[in-house]
Amino acid sequence: KGSFTKMATDFIVDFETLGVTDDSVLLSVGILPCPDISGTYTIKDLISSGLYIKFNREQQYKAGRKIDSNTLEWWEKQGDAAKIVLSNTNLHDIVKAQLTIRNFMFEHGFDKRESKIWSRGMIDQRWWQSFCMTCATLDQNVNDFLPFQNWRDIRTILEVLTGSTKGSIQDDDPRFIKHNALSDCVLDYLRMQNALHI
Repeated sequence: KGSFTKMATDFIVDFETLGVTDDSVLLSVGILPCPDISGTYTIKDLISSGLYIKFNREQQYKAGRKIDSNTLEWWEKQGDAAKIVLSNTNLHDIVKAQLTIRNFMFEHGFDKRESKIWSRGMIDQRWWQSFCMTCATLDQNVNDFLPFQNWRDIRTILEVLTGSTKGSIQDDDPRFIKHNALSDCVLDYLRMQNALHI
């Protein structure tokens, strides 16, 4: 089912945030339309097929979303490539960003009945739902178009298939940018692809 047989497109979604609660300020999102699992793809090709958005943090904070000081301190200790997400460049209005995400996913084959949304655990689903609620306070036309029952957990499938939540590719693989939302999506797609080929 899903993108693995090209009947519909599955997506991997990853958020980077300033906290661990549902209403945390979101820093960025990466979204990767999953190509056919039987294909061979370069990391560069996968990155170029995805969507990466940095969100306006001040707008979210004014709308009631929260910043956790410990998480902010943690970000300050990460590598320079990861800390780019903290810069005040290329920030998107959150309502416009939600529409961009919607358009991107439907343009890339999202099907409400068939497509699955994959993430590392279910916190990304809760962040998404809370984000949509925040956007709806600013524009009543915003809605959560991703059915809750379509979300799936990457860590679970990897552990079932390989015995490890990381599969065959470790977090410190130098080909990927740690804590970059889109790079994390590509990493997890390749982990699932490798696991399903075992």
